[in-house]
Amino acid sequence: MRQAIGVLVFVSGLAGHCVAQIPSARPPKRLVGDGLKGEYFSGYAFNKLAGSRIDPSINAFYDGHKPPMSGITPQVFSIRWSGQLLAPESGQYIFTAIADDGIRVTIGGQVILQNWRDKGRKLFSRRVNLQGGTFYKIQVDYVNYSNGGFVDLDWDLPRKELYSMAGFMENRTIIPTAYLFSDPTETPKVATLPTVTKPKVKPAGTSPVIAVKKSTPDATQPKASVPIIPKPAMPLAIQPP
Repeated sequence: MRQAIGVLVFVSGLAGHCVAQIPSARPPKRLVGDGLKGEYFSGYAFNKLAGSRIDPSINAFYDGHKPPMSGITPQVFSIRWSGQLLAPESGQYIFTAIADDGIRVTIGGQVILQNWRDKGRKLFSRRVNLQGGTFYKIQVDYVNYSNGGFVDLDWDLPRKELYSMAGFMENRTIIPTAYLFSDPTETPKVATLPTVTKPKVKPAGTSPVIAVKKSTPDATQPKASVPIIPKPAMPLAIQPP
């Protein structure tokens, strides 16, 4: 099947050489690749997000009748895969993609493949230098304008040779799941600690202040009468005879 496809497509950009790719500043924490995060949109311009999932690789056929995800039309949609790519060895890789209809591939901050023409299934290829044991951010944008569609992303490792004869590509291998890591990566969840209020400590040598409630006299209540105590009578002075 892949050989039959190869005869009908042509090689585009194979002679082109990419500038050095930028390694990822935040490598994934996963030990084993799990694929790429696929975001599925209705419309061919990434108009409305219908949902997302982790796809183990980029290798899909769309028949034009069954939508790739519920909530979008089966003939007009767009997909964005993102994550990180692990290069198993250093050297020159050859990335190839078959797309019906449009595709754009970005690796390490550089666009290596891009074609949005609606002209059926075609193959595009580009050489890229990668460093072994290094992670690179990867993003693949795909659009299906009408009817059915097809998309895949392959690579040839540096130790392999590429042959091109009458448009037929040898040694094309779908990028395995083990080298694709979804993003964002797993991060440990930190439990939220309760807020503790520190008690107020009074300075040493100070006496506690006791609040005394002052009573306010009620004007409506009669005032209590205060008894008047008479002063004692002074004794009369006795005059001598």
